[in-house]
Amino acid sequence: MKWTESTVTKLLIKDVDGLDPITVYIENYALGQGKLTIVICGESYSAHWNAMGSNTLEQFVLKSDNHYLSKNLVSRAKLSEPDYDGFIINIKKQLIEQRRRWGGTKTGIRELWNKLSKIEPQEEYFSRYRADHNILIEVAGDEWWHSIPEVDSSLYKYLCKILDALKACLSERAGVLKPYQVGENDIVLAFNEQSAKQVLCDYCDWDIDDPFDVEDLSNRLDMKFQDEEGNFLYTLKTLIEQDQDQGERYLTGWE
Repeated sequence: MKWTESTVTKLLIKDVDGLDPITVYIENYALGQGKLTIVICGESYSAHWNAMGSNTLEQFVLKSDNHYLSKNLVSRAKLSEPDYDGFIINIKKQLIEQRRRWGGTKTGIRELWNKLSKIEPQEEYFSRYRADHNILIEVAGDEWWHSIPEVDSSLYKYLCKILDALKACLSERAGVLKPYQVGENDIVLAFNEQSAKQVLCDYCDWDIDDPFDVEDLSNRLDMKFQDEEGNFLYTLKTLIEQDQDQGERYLTGWE
């Protein structure tokens, strides 16, 4: 008989805007191998990796983009959904292009354009089992379904929000500080987006409830800063490395 023992880390993430409490189970089988399980609202999403290099599961999650993680947590097909409104927009663009390039008759183009108003941008209307697809064939051809674009599904957007919360938790837990641009004119160093807002509000004595756009600048460490005369001062990476033991803090801003 053979058996092994592994340690499971359980994280409970609460007070995330728009999300119920999230329970996360992180199991590192060995370096480079592990399993991630996310439970929220009674639904469970799970994935395991056996080739993460020299990374722990926590490090691997922080380095991976949300789309890659999502397609492992659920099937790829669930990450997108048909955009039926987009179908109508696509056909209108094609009709306009057809008129411009190939000189289709105004009457013929107008007839097809008017028929588009009869199409209901709903899944039931486009069902392959629906008896009447004559209009779809007229405006988009026999293989009309190829003109239906795909957009990010509501599930994918939901998973991205969950993963953002998980990454913020893991970053804070590991003591990983990241640069964020908060609003239009300020950059701070913080553990996550919410902390970034708090750092700026504390620095400027503003209300945390004020709306701010927050952008992660981790991939823009080569951002250059200049003085009023246009002389180079430093990069974002250099600025972060100055006094790097001070923790969360305000970095710089401009008018």
